[in-house]
Amino acid sequence: MKGRESLVGVEQEQEQPLVIMAYFYDDDCPACDEFWSTWRLFKEMHKNEATFIEVNASGKGRRLFKRLKVRYVPTVIVFINNVEYDRLEGAGGLEDLESMLSSAKRDYIRKYAP
Repeated sequence: MKGRESLVGVEQEQEQPLVIMAYFYDDDCPACDEFWSTWRLFKEMHKNEATFIEVNASGKGRRLFKRLKVRYVPTVIVFINNVEYDRLEGAGGLEDLESMLSSAKRDYIRKYAP
């Protein structure tokens, strides 16, 4: 799958599957504004453990919202090998994000580790 666009539009540079965490938000969402600092902190803490992307409800992101049936913002979706693994709808906390990533990494290793 090297060099091909993935489900969420992230260029894959490695042949092995990826853990991707995608944050879906809207510019006019107060809860998204409040969650943004938690998301940024989490991203910084785990920058070497997953690929992180942000998807805005307007513009190009609108198609992805529809395709993935994202109905609420903020929403965080975890993908393993381009397949949805977990979803958090609404403004969760750092603990929720930690739990999602930990579970995804554990299952990723179980399934794809040599």
